[in-house]
Amino acid sequence: MSYGKSRTHNFTSYDQRSTPLPWSLRGAGTVFSSVELKFSKGVLVRDTVTGRVVVESVREDKPICTLEVEVINQKGEICLSGTTTTYTMPLKKA
Repeated sequence: MSYGKSRTHNFTSYDQRSTPLPWSLRGAGTVFSSVELKFSKGVLVRDTVTGRVVVESVREDKPICTLEVEVINQKGEICLSGTTTTYTMPLKKA
């Protein structure tokens, strides 16, 4: 199947090494307990994408956060959206 343009794998836009996404926010001791993603638009080679993360909720009784995640291309189109839940364990002092 030909799309007429070179495309990347959609998951590339949510790669764990991507700085703007939640991985850069998590820090030591944080794990992802759930991730739900919707891939709504392909990412083309040479597209410029921007990651957006919003803290939707933080539980008062436990260190659990729910984050809203989006990847937007240079045209302002949402390529990926979803939510992730993180749990941050307290770190012991050395």
